[in-house]
Amino acid sequence: MTDHKTKDCIKDRITKTSNRELKSDVFTALFSEPENAAKLYSALSGEETAPEDIQITTLKGVLFLARKNDLGFTVKDRMLVISEHQSTINRNMPLRSILYYGRTMEKLLKNQDLYREKAIKIPAPEFYLFYNGIRDIPGEEILKLSDAYIAKAGELMLELVRSTV
Repeated sequence: MTDHKTKDCIKDRITKTSNRELKSDVFTALFSEPENAAKLYSALSGEETAPEDIQITTLKGVLFLARKNDLGFTVKDRMLVISEHQSTINRNMPLRSILYYGRTMEKLLKNQDLYREKAIKIPAPEFYLFYNGIRDIPGEEILKLSDAYIAKAGELMLELVRSTV
C-alpha cells in the first residue's frame, strides 16, 4: 500500500515532468514555424533573417525517438542551428548536441556524396540551449564538449561549444 506522502511525491514528479514537457512542446511548436525561427535567429545573431531563409531540420519521428532535438534549422544554407529548451540544468548538452548534429547531417546529406573526392560544403553549425528553470544560472554560459573528456592531451581534435541563453 502506498502512503499519502509517497502519493504526493509521485504526483509532484508527474506535475513537474508534465510542465517541463509542455514548455518544451510550446517552444518547439512556436519556433518550428519559419517566421518565428527567423525572428529567433535574428534576435540571437543580430542579423536580419527572413522566413524564406529558414529550412527546418528538427529531428523527430519514430526513427529519432531516442535522440531528438527540440528545434533545428538552417539559415540561408550556411548555418545549422540546433536548439534545446530546458527547464533543468544538464551538463551533457554538448554531448547530446554532437549526436543531434550527426543525425541532422545524415538527414541533410546524400550518402553517395560522402564518397566523392571533392569536399562537400556544409552549413557551419551553431548550438543554443534555452533555459527557463527555477535555478539561477549565469545569463549566458558556454558549455564545451571537451569538459567531459577524461583525458585532454595536446590539441583537441574535436570540440563543440554550446551557448546557453
